[in-house]
Amino acid sequence: GHTRRYRLGIRNMEAGNAYLRSIDLVQLAQPQMVRLRDAIEETVQLSVLDGRFNIYLGKVEGKQALRLASEVGRRLEAHTTALGKAMLAGLSDEEFDRLFNGVTLEGYTDTTVVDLDQLRAELATIRLRGYATDNGEHTLGVRCVALPVRNHTGQTVAALSVSFPSVRYSDERAERARVLLDEAVSTLSYSLGYRPGRQEQEDWNAGETVTRH
Repeated sequence: GHTRRYRLGIRNMEAGNAYLRSIDLVQLAQPQMVRLRDAIEETVQLSVLDGRFNIYLGKVEGKQALRLASEVGRRLEAHTTALGKAMLAGLSDEEFDRLFNGVTLEGYTDTTVVDLDQLRAELATIRLRGYATDNGEHTLGVRCVALPVRNHTGQTVAALSVSFPSVRYSDERAERARVLLDEAVSTLSYSLGYRPGRQEQEDWNAGETVTRH
């Protein structure tokens, strides 16, 4: 206050460390994203949760002429996207209430979930089945499937998605995307130190991991 001089503080270091962790995550995810894109030829995206928003950290463009118009760095309301809902499902009830109590959910299309109780119910379903979907809830004509990425503590730290234009979407292609995503997030989560529990490991060995994330 006397010298009118400033210096970088602990907050700056925390922000820098968070940025570096994000860079590491993108680098680890990139090979999985490319492999996934090559297998299904649709756009693959990586996102992290920031409060009530998901932020896109990585994107691998699909090989089709008609592609998803999105960009790295964009922020979207998490309740409107498969990526966002996959990560919101990883929150505790207390964390969810802290973020959303008193919040009016914005609707973008007729399929956007704008009721908090309905959103809670959908997140419970996502936890049980292990993946999230987006039926044109932010952008008309776009369908998505997303799965969570976990770290060494089992915490959801990111999510990966495959996006389809509605004209190329089918239940069969969505199931194919889900299986490929399961393989990708399992590999990425393992590289972040995540180890499934005993029951999960038994399911893994039996080839049934797609329902346990």
